[in-house]
Amino acid sequence: MYRLYNPGNYEHFYTASATERDYLVQTGWGTYEGVAWYPPKTGTPVYRLYNPVLKDHHYTTDWNEVSTLKSKHGWNYEGVAWNSGGTKTVYRLFNPGLKSGSHHYTLDQNEVNVLKSQGWKYEGIAWYGE
Repeated sequence: MYRLYNPGNYEHFYTASATERDYLVQTGWGTYEGVAWYPPKTGTPVYRLYNPVLKDHHYTTDWNEVSTLKSKHGWNYEGVAWNSGGTKTVYRLFNPGLKSGSHHYTLDQNEVNVLKSQGWKYEGIAWYGE
């Protein structure tokens, strides 16, 4: 999974597509931060959504969360982004003070601790990667 960051809206964006990564960097959307984790070829789907008002992406394995965000909050479903099923834990955090980029995903426990100390709320395990 490639990780990019957009300082204009504070969003970390994740994609399994090198083509999408390269396009976003070339168009000035943000900076490439490297490989975040490796997605397994099989497993539980991780869904990707986009909110055009917030200009923000969201990722989840919970289909009920997908349905609620679509029907009640104006998010667009973009499909299965990758799979969960590896052995490395990817954690999910939330920053209630941000409109865009309010969720962050990482397998780095130190990053989790630093973000928590800065007011981010730990939401638990998001999925598993390699």
